[in-house]
Amino acid sequence: MPTAGDARRRSDACDRSVGGLPQAGASSVEPACYRPPVSTPGSPLHLTRHLLRCGLWTAALLASLPWPPLVVVTTAGLFFATFALFHDLAHGALGLTPRVNDWLLFATAAPLFMSTHGQRHLHLRHHARPLAADDLEGRGAVTSLPVAVLEAPLSSARMRVVGVTDVPAKIRPWVLAENAINAACVVLAFVTPSPGLLAALVVAIALQFSMNAWASHVPHRAPRWLIALASRFAWTGSPVVLSLVYHLEHHAHPKVPCALLRPDLDVVASPLVEQNRARPQPLPWAQLQVEQRPRPRLRGMA
Repeated sequence: MPTAGDARRRSDACDRSVGGLPQAGASSVEPACYRPPVSTPGSPLHLTRHLLRCGLWTAALLASLPWPPLVVVTTAGLFFATFALFHDLAHGALGLTPRVNDWLLFATAAPLFMSTHGQRHLHLRHHARPLAADDLEGRGAVTSLPVAVLEAPLSSARMRVVGVTDVPAKIRPWVLAENAINAACVVLAFVTPSPGLLAALVVAIALQFSMNAWASHVPHRAPRWLIALASRFAWTGSPVVLSLVYHLEHHAHPKVPCALLRPDLDVVASPLVEQNRARPQPLPWAQLQVEQRPRPRLRGMA
């Protein structure tokens, strides 16, 4: 059974990296927090699909601005399309250079209304020691759904602050710039006489301030019926759908783009399973998910 020291060493190796990408002059070996048996960097096609989805939703949002009720739908569509891009960028899963990866990550800050470099830091901590006491992103996973919903605004605010104070010094300028862009978006929405822009801002803020529920609790403790329902749409190749259906696989293989998640990925090495077993009161979810996997993928779990 892994010890707390093992988890800490994985986390330290992760925190010394820049978004999971080796720093200049560093070893090409991936940070120990990943340890995936499969690493399939995304091709230009995966990035193109991400950008195409974001571009289409952006066009739809701009076209819908005269009709605020429709803005709710288009803003949500753009938010989740951008979130899928952010997630693959956070893991360096698209095969981009660190510089290109950073600039694209920066570009996602406005539509997601958060510091994406700060959130990347917290997301990689979540993967290094999921469900641990300092895993702010995983807070919603260890509480009930009602509590996760109630705590969501405070959780988002706390992550924004910690995203500034805890990141390495070389990343902090990105974080400060992204927070400044978020503030500028608020000013723009209020000084521009456009109900559509204000509606878009409200929707983006609502989604960002409810992440503790939909991005933390739901993926880690999704009921069987929800996973079964989502699996019916796996054929779409949607990163959002696949990361829900194969979330345990994602924790075992975070360098695999979400669009490539599939049921034949081995989950034995998942830190989520390891950390859950080390908890004083393990959540039944993770072990239940493992037990439901095909028998060949349970080697070493007995």
